[in-house]
Amino acid sequence: LADTGVCCIDEFDKMDERDRTNIHEVMEQQTISIAKAGITTTLNARTSILAAANPVYGRYNKKLKPHENINLPAALLSRFDIIFLLLDTADDEMDKKLARHVTQVHQTMGAPPADHKVRIDSEIMRSFIAHAQSYNPVIPAELHNYIVARYVEKRKFQREGKEEVSYMYITPRTLLAIIRISQAMAKFHFRNQVSQQDVDHAIKIMDVSFRTLENIADGGDKKLRRKNETMQDVASQVISDIRTLFTQSGARQMNTVEIFKKLQRMDPTKYSQKAFKRDNLLDVLNFYSKN
Repeated sequence: LADTGVCCIDEFDKMDERDRTNIHEVMEQQTISIAKAGITTTLNARTSILAAANPVYGRYNKKLKPHENINLPAALLSRFDIIFLLLDTADDEMDKKLARHVTQVHQTMGAPPADHKVRIDSEIMRSFIAHAQSYNPVIPAELHNYIVARYVEKRKFQREGKEEVSYMYITPRTLLAIIRISQAMAKFHFRNQVSQQDVDHAIKIMDVSFRTLENIADGGDKKLRRKNETMQDVASQVISDIRTLFTQSGARQMNTVEIFKKLQRMDPTKYSQKAFKRDNLLDVLNFYSKN
């Protein structure tokens, strides 16, 4: 029924074992096998699955890993491209807003008017999504090595137990997830070709989802992680500009002095002596080579 659409499933953790087996096939092969009344057939199930689940015993234990908190096997969790953890934390302001909303709905039998400054009409949103789905983005050959390098980096973090990635499941499906989200970002911008920015945004979205599942880290680790994330963003932008320089010039190699001068000519504001020095370029290249 949800072929070429979105299948929304609530109480995902309450499914019986037979239904979970069917979900495995749907998420892996985009088909579903049916055997009833002596008839065996396979139907298309080209759908995205949006699922919600509750933690075991009603409370999420931050000392346990995700699959230990949710009554779902790790093999099934790894089939989801993005997983977000929503915790019910005590917050006076949010608790008051929620209580007022519930009581007003109970009193008036209707939702209160939204106070959002920007509202998008549903017809406009439907038209936007329909137009975006008409695009079929492809990944250019020059991005293949970049995507592979970022995937290997994630595997390395998990193997060495570094940062929040060590709590997640980085499998070959993660590589497919990066590709799918990158193509979705290109569709969002009405493009038929994936750019490096699309790949960076896809990985950033996955990193945010990973971070919601990590254990509570101490302040020093958080500061170090923020520093690494900032450096990663800067490195991605600079490497993208350097790749553009090589493409435009047709050169196979350049020394750092030549690269720095060309970057300054490309964008004098971004690569001015005050904002970006040659030592910063060396830091970016070292960071990129290590990761």
